[in-house]
Amino acid sequence: MQLIAGLEFLGARPFQDSRGMFKKVAHNLPFHVEEVFWSCSEQGVIRGMHVQRPQRSCRKLIFVVDGEIRDVVVDLRAESPTLGEVNIFPLRPADKSIVVPSGCAHGFEVVRGPCRVVYLQEERYVMADDLGFRWDSHTIEWLTSEPVISARDASLPSFSNLVARF
Repeated sequence: MQLIAGLEFLGARPFQDSRGMFKKVAHNLPFHVEEVFWSCSEQGVIRGMHVQRPQRSCRKLIFVVDGEIRDVVVDLRAESPTLGEVNIFPLRPADKSIVVPSGCAHGFEVVRGPCRVVYLQEERYVMADDLGFRWDSHTIEWLTSEPVISARDASLPSFSNLVARF
């Protein structure tokens, strides 16, 4: 697997003692945070694959507070040396945070829930500029055989149709 150009890992491994865990999620962020999102999902949920239109596309910092996901990033940038590459990473509270580059689709699969995921985003979310492709229309190998998918995510166009419009 080739690491997607611009994808970064930030933060440090957590400090743990008898009280619990303490973790620096990130430092020296490579972007200004405009919005923060939080989701809670049960095991077997797949969220994604989402990206904003080019004029709204932005970087996101992703980290897990509780549970475990398989974080999925797909490079959609025409000029990128990693165009079309898929990166999949397990992500747990003890892991570093992931910075998803602008122009990459993002999603995740909950492998241990309930799972709480936090997203820090450099641009304001605008629903009219939200795009994505169907979770099952690319070469992504999901572990969940019968995932829980939102009606919206299930109705997204296929990967090949999104790439033609992106």
